[in-house]
Amino acid sequence: MSRRATPSTRTFTDHLGAATDRAGMFAAVAAHTGTRRVVYTVSSLDVTASYVWPDVTYVDTDQRARTAFADTASAMRLADQNKTYEGEPRIRFLGGEYDRVLGALPVASWDLVISLHGGPVGENAARCLKPGGWLLAGTREPGEGYRLDALVLLAKKKYRLVTEGLDRAAAGYVFQREA
Repeated sequence: MSRRATPSTRTFTDHLGAATDRAGMFAAVAAHTGTRRVVYTVSSLDVTASYVWPDVTYVDTDQRARTAFADTASAMRLADQNKTYEGEPRIRFLGGEYDRVLGALPVASWDLVISLHGGPVGENAARCLKPGGWLLAGTREPGEGYRLDALVLLAKKKYRLVTEGLDRAAAGYVFQREA
Protein backbone atom coordinates (compact mmCIF):
# COMPACT_ATOMS: atom_id res chain seq x y z
CA MET A 1 0.00 0.00 0.00
CA SER A 2 1.50 3.31 -1.04
CA ARG A 3 1.10 6.49 0.97
CA ARG A 4 0.03 9.62 -0.80
CA ALA A 5 2.00 12.68 0.17
CA THR A 6 -0.10 15.08 2.19
CA PRO A 7 0.67 18.70 1.30
CA SER A 8 1.04 21.20 4.09
CA THR A 9 0.14 24.84 4.39
CA ARG A 10 3.89 25.49 4.27
CA THR A 11 3.90 24.57 0.56
CA PHE A 12 1.58 27.48 -0.22
CA THR A 13 3.09 29.91 2.28
CA ASP A 14 6.61 29.25 0.99
CA HIS A 15 5.38 30.24 -2.46
CA LEU A 16 3.64 33.33 -1.10
CA GLY A 17 6.85 34.46 0.58
CA ALA A 18 8.78 34.23 -2.69
CA ALA A 19 6.13 35.50 -5.11
CA THR A 20 4.51 38.85 -5.71
CA ASP A 21 1.45 39.21 -3.48
CA ARG A 22 -1.44 39.48 -5.92
CA ALA A 23 -4.20 39.83 -3.32
CA GLY A 24 -4.25 43.60 -3.89
CA MET A 25 -4.53 43.13 -7.64
CA PHE A 26 -7.33 40.63 -7.21
CA ALA A 27 -9.18 42.89 -4.75
CA ALA A 28 -9.08 45.80 -7.22
CA VAL A 29 -10.38 43.58 -10.03
CA ALA A 30 -13.13 42.11 -7.83
CA ALA A 31 -14.30 45.57 -6.79
CA HIS A 32 -14.40 46.71 -10.43
CA THR A 33 -16.08 43.64 -11.91
CA GLY A 34 -18.30 42.32 -9.12
CA THR A 35 -17.21 38.79 -9.97
CA ARG A 36 -17.54 35.82 -7.60
CA ARG A 37 -16.77 32.63 -9.55
CA VAL A 38 -13.23 32.42 -10.97
CA VAL A 39 -10.95 30.15 -13.01
CA TYR A 40 -7.24 30.83 -12.45
CA THR A 41 -5.04 29.35 -15.19
CA VAL A 42 -1.33 28.64 -14.69
CA SER A 43 -1.86 29.38 -11.02
CA SER A 44 1.11 27.43 -9.68
CA LEU A 45 0.85 27.63 -5.86
CA ASP A 46 -0.76 31.07 -5.73
CA VAL A 47 -3.93 30.70 -3.63
CA THR A 48 -4.44 34.43 -3.02
CA ALA A 49 -7.37 34.45 -5.46
CA SER A 50 -9.27 32.53 -2.77
CA TYR A 51 -8.66 35.39 -0.34
CA VAL A 52 -10.81 37.61 -2.56
CA TRP A 53 -13.23 35.30 -4.38
CA PRO A 54 -15.32 32.60 -2.65
CA ASP A 55 -15.27 30.13 -5.58
CA VAL A 56 -11.98 29.54 -7.39
CA THR A 57 -10.96 26.74 -9.74
CA TYR A 58 -7.18 26.53 -10.15
CA VAL A 59 -5.66 25.07 -13.34
CA ASP A 60 -2.02 24.09 -13.84
CA THR A 61 0.26 21.38 -15.21
CA ASP A 62 2.99 21.91 -12.60
CA GLN A 63 3.63 18.83 -10.48
CA ARG A 64 4.16 20.95 -7.36
CA ALA A 65 0.68 22.40 -7.78
CA ARG A 66 -0.81 18.94 -8.38
CA THR A 67 0.84 17.68 -5.20
CA ALA A 68 -0.12 20.71 -3.10
CA PHE A 69 -3.74 20.67 -4.29
CA ALA A 70 -4.09 16.88 -3.93
CA ASP A 71 -5.83 17.65 -0.67
CA THR A 72 -7.27 21.16 -0.72
CA ALA A 73 -7.38 21.38 3.09
CA SER A 74 -4.21 23.51 3.38
CA ALA A 75 -5.39 25.91 0.65
CA MET A 76 -8.78 26.09 2.37
CA ARG A 77 -7.14 26.94 5.71
CA LEU A 78 -5.15 29.79 4.14
CA ALA A 79 -8.21 31.10 2.31
CA ASP A 80 -10.31 30.91 5.47
CA GLN A 81 -7.67 32.81 7.47
CA ASN A 82 -7.28 35.57 4.85
CA LYS A 83 -10.64 35.81 3.07
CA THR A 84 -12.41 39.14 2.59
CA TYR A 85 -15.91 37.67 2.05
CA GLU A 86 -18.54 35.86 4.10
CA GLY A 87 -19.03 32.12 3.89
CA GLU A 88 -16.81 29.17 3.20
CA PRO A 89 -14.24 29.22 0.39
CA ARG A 90 -14.76 26.75 -2.44
CA ILE A 91 -11.49 25.58 -4.00
CA ARG A 92 -10.97 23.09 -6.81
CA PHE A 93 -7.85 22.13 -8.75
CA LEU A 94 -7.80 20.76 -12.29
CA GLY A 95 -4.49 19.44 -13.58
CA GLY A 96 -3.70 19.86 -17.24
CA GLU A 97 -3.02 22.32 -20.02
CA TYR A 98 -5.31 25.33 -19.68
CA ASP A 99 -6.61 25.11 -23.25
CA ARG A 100 -7.77 21.52 -22.75
CA VAL A 101 -9.17 22.17 -19.27
CA LEU A 102 -11.01 25.37 -20.26
CA GLY A 103 -12.44 23.52 -23.26
CA ALA A 104 -13.88 20.84 -20.97
CA LEU A 105 -15.47 23.18 -18.41
CA PRO A 106 -19.23 23.81 -18.46
CA VAL A 107 -20.26 26.52 -20.90
CA ALA A 108 -20.94 30.05 -19.58
CA SER A 109 -20.40 29.11 -15.93
CA TRP A 110 -17.67 31.48 -14.67
CA ASP A 111 -17.53 35.23 -14.08
CA LEU A 112 -13.78 35.70 -14.51
CA VAL A 113 -10.80 33.88 -15.98
CA ILE A 114 -7.35 34.86 -14.69
CA SER A 115 -4.43 34.27 -17.04
CA LEU A 116 -1.40 36.21 -15.89
CA HIS A 117 1.16 33.75 -17.28
CA GLY A 118 -0.76 31.59 -19.75
CA GLY A 119 -0.47 33.71 -22.87
CA PRO A 120 -3.52 34.54 -24.95
CA VAL A 121 -6.32 32.36 -23.55
CA GLY A 122 -9.24 34.48 -24.72
CA GLU A 123 -10.61 32.01 -27.24
CA ASN A 124 -10.59 29.14 -24.76
CA ALA A 125 -11.83 31.34 -21.91
CA ALA A 126 -14.77 32.72 -23.91
CA ARG A 127 -16.44 29.30 -23.90
CA CYS A 128 -16.59 28.99 -20.10
CA LEU A 129 -17.25 32.68 -19.32
CA LYS A 130 -20.76 33.94 -18.72
CA PRO A 131 -21.96 36.53 -21.24
CA GLY A 132 -20.28 39.81 -20.32
CA GLY A 133 -17.72 37.89 -18.24
CA TRP A 134 -14.24 39.13 -17.53
CA LEU A 135 -10.65 38.18 -18.34
CA LEU A 136 -7.69 39.35 -16.24
CA ALA A 137 -4.66 38.86 -18.45
CA GLY A 138 -0.95 39.49 -18.30
CA THR A 139 -0.93 40.49 -21.95
CA ARG A 140 -2.68 43.10 -24.07
CA GLU A 141 -3.61 40.46 -26.66
CA PRO A 142 -6.45 38.34 -25.25
CA GLY A 143 -7.81 37.25 -28.62
CA GLU A 144 -10.98 38.24 -30.44
CA GLY A 145 -14.22 39.11 -28.70
CA TYR A 146 -12.87 41.16 -25.80
CA ARG A 147 -12.85 44.87 -24.99
CA LEU A 148 -10.06 46.35 -22.84
CA ASP A 149 -11.87 47.88 -19.86
CA ALA A 150 -9.18 48.68 -17.27
CA LEU A 151 -5.54 48.39 -16.31
CA VAL A 152 -4.12 47.18 -13.03
CA LEU A 153 -1.10 49.29 -12.15
CA LEU A 154 1.53 48.48 -9.54
CA ALA A 155 3.49 51.26 -7.83
CA LYS A 156 5.29 51.13 -4.50
CA LYS A 157 3.94 47.60 -3.89
CA LYS A 158 0.32 48.82 -4.17
CA TYR A 159 -2.12 47.88 -6.90
CA ARG A 160 -4.70 50.25 -8.31
CA LEU A 161 -7.15 49.92 -11.15
CA VAL A 162 -7.58 52.65 -13.78
CA THR A 163 -10.11 52.98 -16.59
CA GLU A 164 -8.49 55.88 -18.46
CA GLY A 165 -5.17 56.09 -20.30
CA LEU A 166 -5.37 52.44 -21.31
CA ASP A 167 -2.47 52.71 -23.75
CA ARG A 168 0.28 52.21 -21.16
CA ALA A 169 1.98 49.11 -19.80
CA ALA A 170 0.39 47.50 -16.76
CA ALA A 171 0.69 44.63 -14.30
CA GLY A 172 -2.64 43.32 -15.53
CA TYR A 173 -5.21 44.01 -18.22
CA VAL A 174 -8.92 43.69 -17.49
CA PHE A 175 -11.01 42.73 -20.51
CA GLN A 176 -14.74 42.26 -20.75
CA ARG A 177 -16.09 39.61 -23.07
CA GLU A 178 -18.28 41.14 -25.75
CA ALA A 179 -21.83 39.83 -25.71
